[in-house]
Amino acid sequence: MAVNSHPGVVIVLNCTDQTLTNVSIKHSCGSAPRVVFTVTSLRPGHSATKHFTSCSSATDSCAISLRSASQRQYTGRLDWDFTERDAPQGVIIQLNLDQWYVVNPVAARGEGSSPRCTRHAS
Repeated sequence: MAVNSHPGVVIVLNCTDQTLTNVSIKHSCGSAPRVVFTVTSLRPGHSATKHFTSCSSATDSCAISLRSASQRQYTGRLDWDFTERDAPQGVIIQLNLDQWYVVNPVAARGEGSSPRCTRHAS
């Protein structure tokens, strides 16, 4: 692992009412190894999990792309600060079609519970 790095888990959660395809998450953080996370198909309300390495010296960044049921391609970026106290739980990326959110499970859910979609103010 890179200096000042810590392990984490990213959970990608489909918060739409349709199956998403070709979901791609490309995570980077300073000198930590880049992680590419691809899910061929993700049904509504379902999630997929991938381990990653975060670093204390830089912001975590993700490039995200996905395809909707109508075959429209969506792309964008998300940034967050994953701290050592967050490890090893990780973060939840809630996918809506045109808005994505990062939820830190340390504050968002109790131990052992499943990730859930939550409403966010526009």
